[in-house]
Amino acid sequence: MSEYQIDNKGIDNLFDDEPKRKTRAKKPVVVNPAQSFLDAVTFVSHAQKKTGEPSHTHCAISGGYVCASNGELTIAAKVEENISIAPNTFKLIAALKQVVNDVAITKLSDLSLAITSGNFKAVIPCYDTSEIFGMSAPDEPIAVVNNDLILAIGDVIGLANETAAEPLFAGIMIQKNTVVATNGAVIFEAWHGIDLPPAKVIPKSAAKALVKCKKNLVKLGFSDSSITFWFDDDSFIKTQLYKFVYPQYEQAMQTDKDYEEIPSTFFDALKTIAPFVEGNKVVFKNGMIVTDYREENASTYKIDSLPEGIMFNHKYLLMLKPVATNFTFDDNPAKLYFYGPRTRGAVMGLSKGDLHKDNAESQAMEIDDDIPF
Repeated sequence: MSEYQIDNKGIDNLFDDEPKRKTRAKKPVVVNPAQSFLDAVTFVSHAQKKTGEPSHTHCAISGGYVCASNGELTIAAKVEENISIAPNTFKLIAALKQVVNDVAITKLSDLSLAITSGNFKAVIPCYDTSEIFGMSAPDEPIAVVNNDLILAIGDVIGLANETAAEPLFAGIMIQKNTVVATNGAVIFEAWHGIDLPPAKVIPKSAAKALVKCKKNLVKLGFSDSSITFWFDDDSFIKTQLYKFVYPQYEQAMQTDKDYEEIPSTFFDALKTIAPFVEGNKVVFKNGMIVTDYREENASTYKIDSLPEGIMFNHKYLLMLKPVATNFTFDDNPAKLYFYGPRTRGAVMGLSKGDLHKDNAESQAMEIDDDIPF
């Protein structure tokens, strides 16, 4: 077995078109088997939907693994249950949440599974396994990674929009040392420091599954069309990749201006004034953050060291709070540059023409000519 190879005996069984029963390894000591099973099913549920095609609502249990897929994501985790069946994922989770310790998991037929604990019994509808099995196999791990990659993805995930038509705005780019995301008006780059292959762009659904995961990320495998994240318990998250060339973005975050520490009251000011902001627009004016260029109509918050007369999307400024410690500005066009302990980026300002728009929330989709690349 090579340095990065994982024993995939159970996994191989899942991805056969006609899975064959294999002998289960000796059970490890588990304090709470019901909780362990619930954790595994919950983990794979990030690749499932509550409604839709059976292959998207039902997971597959076989060969010591539970696996689920929605066509974009495939997620699998080890389990102790030695059955081959395809139960409804969310009904199975609901049943397991009613269980404390003692639980009996019984395959009644190919189309039903019983969860019994004390006075409680739930019958979980299942689906024809021939329709569920045959999911795409994971990419073999070939690179060592760690949780710094997940932390970096968490720093930028808020900019990706799952409903965006353009993959540039819908995905997160993973590359050597950093990850990058943009919505067209804001760009974040976060440092993870790991030597990775050339740029891979993952959908936000995969990023969300990674960020929600409480396991330790240890290895990574990839192909031209997919990437697989492996965890220390041999579970994995596999995702399809967006196929496009990510634009050159570095210039968007370069400035010759001197950075200064963000005032301690800056984010408090933004939060305090939030109930009075209209259309997500705030203006820096006369040593204040104001909600309207016309001060007689504005709610205000006094704060020093801000540039004069430039306007920003209020929501985008608040997004800087967890990642930024220092910033600087340009005023023509209006732009904010920032950096933090592991993140840097830029926020495009709003133009005077945006004053007459009902909602600056749509800024990212409306400024194609101003995308900072």
